[in-house]
Amino acid sequence: MSKGAQKKLMQSKSLLHPNSYVKALYKEYSSLAYDEEDCLSFKGQWRKQVFNTSSKTNLELEIGPGAGDFFSYITSYYPDRCFIAVELKYKPLIQTARKIKKINGLNARVIRYNACMLEDVFAPEELNNIYIHFPDPWPKKRRHKHRLIKPQLVNTLHQLQRKNSFIELKTDHQSYFQEIKSIFEKSSYEITECSEDRHSLDPRFHGDDELHGDDELHGDDDSAVIPAEAGIHAPSLDPRLHGDGSVHGDDKKRENYFVTAFEKIFIRKKQPICYLKCVKI
Repeated sequence: MSKGAQKKLMQSKSLLHPNSYVKALYKEYSSLAYDEEDCLSFKGQWRKQVFNTSSKTNLELEIGPGAGDFFSYITSYYPDRCFIAVELKYKPLIQTARKIKKINGLNARVIRYNACMLEDVFAPEELNNIYIHFPDPWPKKRRHKHRLIKPQLVNTLHQLQRKNSFIELKTDHQSYFQEIKSIFEKSSYEITECSEDRHSLDPRFHGDDELHGDDELHGDDDSAVIPAEAGIHAPSLDPRLHGDGSVHGDDKKRENYFVTAFEKIFIRKKQPICYLKCVKI
């Protein structure tokens, strides 16, 4: 979206007939969610003013949280980090806020804003890790101009991130993945992990369309945990291979085990999921 389009974006407070999600933004979720105007006031001060924490604390961002499955999981797994989800549409914005409130996620906030204009919201080197899971591929050629991942955005994210932070990206759209990969190859990032079929080595597949093992490991029908390295290395860290239900080994990769309901659909259909991880060096 162009800067001109961003300026024309209807302000939430100006809506004449706000729906239930807009109303929720200003009522029951007002302490967790910020609209497109309020979030601008925290630029460069998110850690101090919003989370009341040290400048050394990780501040991580998810672009497009969907229903908030991954966002609520990672915020609860890393209570010592701070997390922000950015979403333009009201329904997923509130769905995410609802899940954060349910787990009492004091280290998380959601904001309504255009992800193409993040330099308005965050100062240079204010962010750490960034997660972008299943961005809209806009498959029709005439719609490609609406795709999120473009050189300009990647350059902006590089400026906003601190050194050694990463971007994690997933998509089920093969041609879009090739375009994304090409953009990052030409950027200042270093690609550290890349797979066009990330879950191809998942041991729970036995020639049928079902996931095997404890799909409800975390007590949530909308989520599952899978090997962080599936499709890249042997999945030796699958928590379902251990009797106590816990993950043994490299704790730094445990968040990568999480799979949302949306991703499980592709896995069950045996539709390859592309994965890219890039580091700011």
